[in-house]
Amino acid sequence: MTTTEAYQNLKKKFSPRSPRPTTVHFVARLSYVHLDAPWAGKEGNEPKYSVSCIIPKEDTETISAIRKAIDAAVNEGVTKIWKGTKPNTKSSNFKYPLKDGDTDRDSADAAYEGTMFISASSKAPVPTLNRLKERVDPKEIYSGCWGLVAIDFFGFDKGSKGVGAGLNVVMKYADGDRLGGDPDHTKDFDGYDLEPDEDELDDL
Repeated sequence: MTTTEAYQNLKKKFSPRSPRPTTVHFVARLSYVHLDAPWAGKEGNEPKYSVSCIIPKEDTETISAIRKAIDAAVNEGVTKIWKGTKPNTKSSNFKYPLKDGDTDRDSADAAYEGTMFISASSKAPVPTLNRLKERVDPKEIYSGCWGLVAIDFFGFDKGSKGVGAGLNVVMKYADGDRLGGDPDHTKDFDGYDLEPDEDELDDL
């Protein structure tokens, strides 16, 4: 099954939901997964639990829901953060959380081609679930698998203005081809006759 087919199968079951104006639950392919321990990314950054959420550009329903939640966070930020003044969200100085995988990455990455993506994080450990809504070890969620995420957007002013993406919960829904990191080598020896002979059983 191709990456596109896997995503389409998931989308048949799940549409994005917004329980609150600034929150979205949606399907994504997960990358740069750091849920078992906080990660800084760059020297000097505060370590956080984080994940990159990849959404194909043809999924206009999810992208529209995300943009709507970001707009709600901007409007909320005008009253709570920016003292009544709405910043120019189109400015290159404004930190906009939804990015273009074809133009906003420093290096080419096939997993991000033709996609939009969001890097979401949390200072506190993030609940990690399986599809039965049971808690699982964060290490079971890896870069390349498919999941449901709940993200809350919020305005900030830390020298530069922008909208951040707070990671609330991650559910692993389906396995996928691993991205980067340690590859899955469990099928490397497929095709070999590895069944032991009777006289070898005592040596195992």
